[in-house]
Amino acid sequence: MTTQELTDAFNERFEPKRTFWAIEGQLKRRGFVKYHRRTLKTGDETLCPATGYITVKTDSPAPNMKTKRNYRYKHLVVWEEANGPVPDGMYIRFLDGDKTNCSLDNLVMVSMAEHAILNKLNLKELHPDLRATAIATARLQAKCIKLETANR
Repeated sequence: MTTQELTDAFNERFEPKRTFWAIEGQLKRRGFVKYHRRTLKTGDETLCPATGYITVKTDSPAPNMKTKRNYRYKHLVVWEEANGPVPDGMYIRFLDGDKTNCSLDNLVMVSMAEHAILNKLNLKELHPDLRATAIATARLQAKCIKLETANR
C-alpha cells in the first residue's frame, strides 16, 4: 500500500482528516517507511567518502576488504586485470598520490617492507615528481635491511 492509498483510507475512516505529509511523517517516525537504497549495478563506481578511494561494484565480495558487500577498490581491479592478483605481502600504491587516478601507469606494487619505509618517509608530503625516486630508494633500503638481517 502506498502512502497516498494509506492517507485516503485513513481519511475515509477517521476524523479529523490528515494530509499526505502528516501520514508520511508518522510512518517515518514509527519506522514503517522503508529506506530505499540507491542500487548500483555491477561495474558501477562510487567514491568512498571515508577513505577517498574509488570502489567498484562486483559480482562477489572482495577478499581484502572488511565487508560482506560486493565492492572492490578500483585501483586493485585495474591492477589485477593487467597483472593478475596481488600476492600476499604486497601493496599497490599510487605514484602521484592521487587516490582517484587509477590508471595503470600511476600504480606500482611494493612489498610490505617498502610500504613501511615509504610510510615512514611520509610520501604524501613529497613532490609528485620525486615519488618514483622515493620508491626506488625504499626498495634499495628494504633490500639492504634484508641482506643485513640475513648475514647476522
